[in-house]
Order: sequence, then C-alpha cells, then structure tokens
Amino acid sequence: MRLPMMLLLWLMMLAPVTGQVLPPASSYSPDVYGAGTQNWAISQDDQGFVYVANNQGLLQYDGERWTLQPSPNGSIVRSVKSIADRVYVGSYMDFGYYPQPGTRDSAYVSLADRVRDKLRADEQFWKIEQVDDLILFQSLNKLYLYDPAAETVKIVWMPKGLTKLFSTEDAVYFQTGDQELFRLENEGEPTLLTTGGNPYVLVNIWDQNGVLYGQTANDGTVKLVNGIWEATSDFPFLRGKRLYSSINLRNGGKAFGAISSGLYVTNKQGELIHHVDRVSGLANNTVLSLFEDEVGDLWAGTDNGISIVNLRSPIRKYTDVTGQIGTVHATAEHEGMLYLGTNQGLYAQSLNGVGEPQLVTGTRAQVWSLFKYEGTLFCGHDRGTFVIDGLDATLIDPSTGTWSIQEVPGRPELLLQGTYNGLSVLRRVADGWAFSHRVEGFEYSARFLAVTEALEVYISHEYRGVYGLRLNEAATRITEQQLYEQPGKYPNAGLIKYEGKIYHYSGLGVYQLLDYERGFERDKRLSELLNAEEYASGTMVREGRRLWFFTKTGLTYLSPAALGRENKVERIALDRQLLGAKLGYENLIGTQDDRIILGIADGYLSLDLDALRDNRHEVFLRGASAVSSKGDRRPLQLDQAGKLAHFEHNLELLFAVPDYSKYLGPQYRYRVLGLNGDDWTEWQTEARAELNEIPPGTYTVEGQSCIGEQVSDNRVTLSISVVRPWYASRLAWTLYLLVTGLMLYLVYRYNRRYYHRKQEALRQDNERLIKEQQRESELALSRLQNDRLREDVESKSREMASTMLSLVKKNELLQEIKEQLEKKAAPEQNISRVVETINHNLNEAETWSVFRAAFENADREFFKNIKERHPALTPSDLKLCAYLRLNLSTKEIASMLNISPRSAEVKRYRLRKKMDLERETGLADYIMSL
Repeated sequence: MRLPMMLLLWLMMLAPVTGQVLPPASSYSPDVYGAGTQNWAISQDDQGFVYVANNQGLLQYDGERWTLQPSPNGSIVRSVKSIADRVYVGSYMDFGYYPQPGTRDSAYVSLADRVRDKLRADEQFWKIEQVDDLILFQSLNKLYLYDPAAETVKIVWMPKGLTKLFSTEDAVYFQTGDQELFRLENEGEPTLLTTGGNPYVLVNIWDQNGVLYGQTANDGTVKLVNGIWEATSDFPFLRGKRLYSSINLRNGGKAFGAISSGLYVTNKQGELIHHVDRVSGLANNTVLSLFEDEVGDLWAGTDNGISIVNLRSPIRKYTDVTGQIGTVHATAEHEGMLYLGTNQGLYAQSLNGVGEPQLVTGTRAQVWSLFKYEGTLFCGHDRGTFVIDGLDATLIDPSTGTWSIQEVPGRPELLLQGTYNGLSVLRRVADGWAFSHRVEGFEYSARFLAVTEALEVYISHEYRGVYGLRLNEAATRITEQQLYEQPGKYPNAGLIKYEGKIYHYSGLGVYQLLDYERGFERDKRLSELLNAEEYASGTMVREGRRLWFFTKTGLTYLSPAALGRENKVERIALDRQLLGAKLGYENLIGTQDDRIILGIADGYLSLDLDALRDNRHEVFLRGASAVSSKGDRRPLQLDQAGKLAHFEHNLELLFAVPDYSKYLGPQYRYRVLGLNGDDWTEWQTEARAELNEIPPGTYTVEGQSCIGEQVSDNRVTLSISVVRPWYASRLAWTLYLLVTGLMLYLVYRYNRRYYHRKQEALRQDNERLIKEQQRESELALSRLQNDRLREDVESKSREMASTMLSLVKKNELLQEIKEQLEKKAAPEQNISRVVETINHNLNEAETWSVFRAAFENADREFFKNIKERHPALTPSDLKLCAYLRLNLSTKEIASMLNISPRSAEVKRYRLRKKMDLERETGLADYIMSL
C-alpha cells in the first residue's frame, strides 16, 4: 500500500498548478474605484492607507472607500511613493507631492516648477525611490534628486536615457536605454556595473549572497558575473512568459507580473507557490505594477483594475473551478492525503493542496461521511460502505446507503452504522472489515447517532425527534426504545458524543443526556454561550478535544474547559457565504500544524487558527460632516471640536480600518457621550454613522472597530457642540424674560387701572341703583299705604252703610211696632201683631245675607281658601266658620243662629270632624290661621 500511495503523491506533485490552495484574492474594477483602467504604481503610508498611480490621477483607498485626486495638469499619474507625511507623485511634465493627503491641507506642491526650464518635451516620471535623505524621480531621460531638508533638486542626466530604476536594501540601480546597468553612489554619482555581454531588459534586481541577480522581461533569470550577465535556470515556470513587473518580497520570495498570464509568487527557495490569474481572482492577466504592503499583502496594478492577494492571510481556499468535484460533505486526512467526500464522489489530493484532486475508483455518487478507525478509512456512501486504500475503494456493505459510522465502546471488533433505513453492524475479520448484520427493531433513517458502553444508541431524526434505543448483548436487535418529548424535532438538528457526554444541538438550544430513562435536559450554560440568533445548523464536529459549531457569523468551538466551570468559548468570525456549505452537511478536520480544513460548496478552506487570533488593528475617523435638515453637508475638521448650527443638528461620521483581508472584514460601533446613556451601538459592517436630531449641547462621539473577536487598539473621538438657535440662546431667553416681565407689569398696570375704573363705575351704579330702589320702595310703600287706606275707607264706608241700613231697619221696625201699638185694637191682637213683626225681622236668611256681604268686604279670601282645603263643607258650615273667624263665643254663635248653645256645640263638633283635625288642634285657632 505504501508504494502506490507514494506514487500517487509524486504524480500529484508533478501535476500542473491548475488546482491550488490559494490565498484570498480581491479585485476592484474601474467602476468600483471610479478612475481609469491602468494602474502604474502602488504605495502605502504609515497609517496603512494605499495610494495608486492611475490614468486619471492619484487614488487613495482606506479599506472602506476609494477617493480620486486628479493630477494638477489632468495627465496620467505614472508613479507614487509615500514617504513620511508626504505622498510623492510623478506624472506628465510634473512631479511633486501632497502633504497629508486626504485632509484639507493636501494641496499639491509641484517640485517640477523649480526645474521647469530643464524638463524635456513630453517628459514623464515613471518611478520614485528613496535613498537615504534623497527622493529620486526617474524619467526616461534623467534622475531628479530632491532633498526635502534643503528644498533643492539635483539632476542626473544620462545621454542614453533611463529605462528602469531599481532599489534594494543596500543600493539603487538603474538601466539605460542600451541596457547598461549603473549603481547610484553617494552624491548621486552613477557607477557602471556591466561591461558587455547580451543586453537584457530587466524588470527586477536583487542581491543574493553577494551576487547581483536580475529578472529579465523575456529571457529568464540572469546573474552578474564580472560585469557580464549570465543566464540561470531559476524560475523555470517563467519560461516563455513576458514579464512587465517584479518585486522582492520581505520573506525572501519573489512576485512576478506577466503580460497576459497573470501573477506568479515564489517562496525563498524560488519555488512557485501561487499562480493567480483571472480565473482565480485577478482583475486582469496583465500586471503593470506590484507592491507588498506592511502586513505582507501583495497588491497588483493591472491593465484593467486593481487586485490584492492576502499572502499572509490565515485562510487559504481551494476552488473547484471546473465544477467536477461538487459540494464537499466530508473531509479526512489519511496517510498524507486529503480526502474530500462530495456529492460527486470521493476525491483525493496531496495534503499541501498541490495538484488536482483525483477521483477514488468506484465512488462516483454521493458521499456522506468519512470515518477513520485504527488505521482504516471508511467511506459512508449512497451505495453503502467502502474501505479506502489510496485511490482504490472496496465496497464492504452494499445493502443500503450509509450515513455515518461509529465505534462501539468496549467492543473494538464492532462498528455501528447509521443507514437510510436503520442500523447495521460491521465486524472485524482476518483481512479487514466486513458487513455482519442488520439490527432488528428500528427502520428509520439514522444519520446522527451516538453509542454508549451500555449498548444504548441515541438517534436524532430531523422529522421525528430523538430516539433512545437499547440493544441486546450481541447488538442484533432492539430490546427497548422510546421517543423523548424533548428536545423535539428541529430542522438540521445534530447529535454527538463528546468527552463522554451526549449533546443535541438545534435552534432550541443545547440539550445534554441525563440517562436513558430521564432523557435530555436543556443545558442553560451552553445554550447561552451559543446565541440562538446565530444558529444556522445543528451540525457538530469533534476535532481533537474541540467541539465545533457552525453559526451564521462563522465558527465557534468549545474546549473541555468550556464544558466545565470556566465557560471558555472561542469564536472565529467568517462570512456565511464564504463557508458556503450545505446546511446540515458542514464538516471540518484538524491537522497536526493547528490548521483546520473545512469542506464548502465549491472546494475547501484551510484555516490557520493561531494566525486567526492575531487581528490587532487601529480604527481611523476619515470624515465628519454636519448635515442640515435639507440634506446639505458641511465637512468638519477632524483635529478640532466641531460646531454645528441649530439647523445642522445631524452628524455623519466615516470610519475606516486599513485592513484589506477578503474574509475577515472589520465591524464598527459608536456611542455619544452625554446622550442616550453613553451606550454603544450594535456592531455593524457599515463604516458610517448617522446621528440625527442631536439636541443642543456639547458631546463627544467615540468610534471603535473589531475584526473577528479582536477589538481595535484605539478609539477615535470627535467633540461636537450643537449651538442653540438664536431664538433659544441665553441672551434670547434673557430678553424673553425681560420682555415678559415688562409685559406682565404693563398688563398689571392696565388691569389695575381698568378694574379701578370698573370698580368706581360699579360703585356709582350701585349707589344709583340703591337710590332708585329706595325711591321705588318708597313709592311702593306709599302705594301700598294708599291701597290700604283706600280699602280701609271702603271697608268703613261699607260698615257705615251696613250700620246705617241696620239703623234704618231698626227705625223702620220700631216705627212699625209703634204703629201697631197705636192702633186701636184689642191688646192681645196688638201683641200678636207686634210679635209677628218682630219674627219677620228676625229672618235668618236675610240676616246672613247682609252679614256675608259685610264679612266678604272685610275678609275677601277666607271663603275661597277654606273651600279649597275642605270642599265638603256646606253653607251652614261656612256660616259657622265665619262666626268662629270673628272669634264669637258659643253663646253668641247660638244667638246669631237662633239656636241653643248646646246645638251650637254639636255644630262645632261636626265641623271639626269634617275638617279631620287632630285632637290637639283647636278649631277656632285653626280657622283663625287660615
């Protein structure tokens, strides 16, 4: 087996570098950075911001946004170099610098104006280098040496022109039009180094063990021996390639930019480690410029866009550009090979990622799992179970599709398989492994399963929930089973045995098995560590002593300490789109050098865990603007407190982190001290903050960033003050108070005078009214007195008339009696006539009629009132009431009624009954009160 495996590795090493595990590469098209297609030079300042010499001017990139600074004369910028706090540029007929680019003090300073009369027609400046304290600007005819301290420009003129300028750690070299090589000595004096031989057009120079080497544009690598270039056999992969650019990397490697064939990167030994072209992410296959930034990222200015290759990235990716491999479901490392189980079959590749993966014979179909046990690699396949040996596969169980394979604790001769329709057992035989039997009593799909020493099997079924099974001693049948109420069914839920415990993970949280009878219980601690909002899949992978989870924000793993009291948890922030794995089929393996390999939708990722943890960085505040309610923006100075007018109470902040990693982008948050409780906002990927409707006051805005779990080493701050509107200023409020006080005083004075006048008028009106009322009262009293006098007069008149009538009647009676007595008749007859006359004059009815008329004149309302109260009274009763009202005694009433006093008493009694008077109420008193 060893010989075929070694042969396989050797063949893969000889394979062309079409399938590579490449560092991440990002590209920016002209539409993205908003400038021309061609990019001639790249540089970086001390803060990490990148500058690009572009056809349309100077580009600046801070990791979040591109800005373009057109050249002063509108020409192509051919060269750029950031030195200290200046960015030097060279263009058509001009060279100079921008002080503090990106700020208001970045006005261009031309150095060419100082030697304008010495410039040649159509002179362009193609390269800028620093030598000690001098800045060198190279055109195709001259070198211009600028001394920033003395502010002088010295010119080195070469009659045959200058085609290239090179810089190494120890010296500066240039090549003339006839391909002679010079070294620039002190004071800018050139020294000729070549004395003959073939003329080569160089694109790079480096010193190696005291020997000067050069990379030619078309003729391979040469070295300088006794003033003559001699060809070498270095970099054979460049044969036949046309090179335009090349640089020396800090790790001793080289980078070569070709015309039409992309970018080549070597290690220190000169071995090709990466070839990046359009297919693998390069913007264009013609590379005009190369630059290695401070963290080791390689920038490429191409003929149509800008690319960056994260050479030092902890993440490497193998991409299946042909689409033949498919989505990776399982990975395994076995005998120096990396095996990839995909939806197309099982593939093998060298562990270092060189060469194309090769299909393992006979495995063309879905592969679900890979399982290593005591030196044997098993493959769970759609057609059953295979044993893998190099590129050969032996089908040992063709009965049904196999999801997964698990060892049986305490039974090393057995392996338990979860299949499409239940469980089956593999048994060790003399020459390996073979199918033994199906386990009777369970016929459901068993993808996720775990086995205990007591032959208890726990299975997570996506649509049914979690089963607990007990097997007999021979593991041939199920003796007992139950379906647990919790954790219940959940899409893409997973189950695993880790550190002797069995865990179930889903969107409902993490559940731990208590025992067979009691089932599962929710683990609050682990459920809190794994935020439910980040849940993507319940798949869990045991790798060494780590337990891995796959979330929306990347990867999370727990170590044994995390399952104890310390609650240690580690998170690796990765874009879910980068992982790209099919939900529920996530997979990874660990390697001996602390890397992990993850199978994804179009290949696999290789992650260096140690490097992933080192994401130290700084955040920068790149801009601040006061925004009015109409949307007008006013830039603010970042180095001083900003003052916002009342109509500009909206603030926009622009953050940036000069980190150019493709897969580990920064996130930002901010807070406003003095507003909203000083709380930080949630982390966001947008590098912009908007603060709206800021109330008047003074505040400090703080910003912070993070990459992965690493928070920035610094915080950016900006002090602002929102000015109150003039009508809400302190002076205005003072004036408001004064005016208000004055108005209140005037209103008080006015009201006082008004109410005084009103009070006086009211007093006068009251006096007049009182006088009028007094007059009216006097008049009323006078009228009342007159009425009473008139009534008295009338009453007296009536009484007088009644008296006169009585007197007349009396005189008439006496006269008639006298006449009767004077008549000459018998005495008895006279007496009889007298008595008859008296009886006639004693007629009660006539007497009552006269009395009633006189009584009503004196008391008009009496009869009316007593009839209303006692309607049942008879005229005789009314007569008695009248006599009682005159307060006559019983005897007098009897005389008036011509009855006896006894009869008068009876009448009084009957009248009392008719009136229904109480016993304690006197009859005469009652009638007098009416």
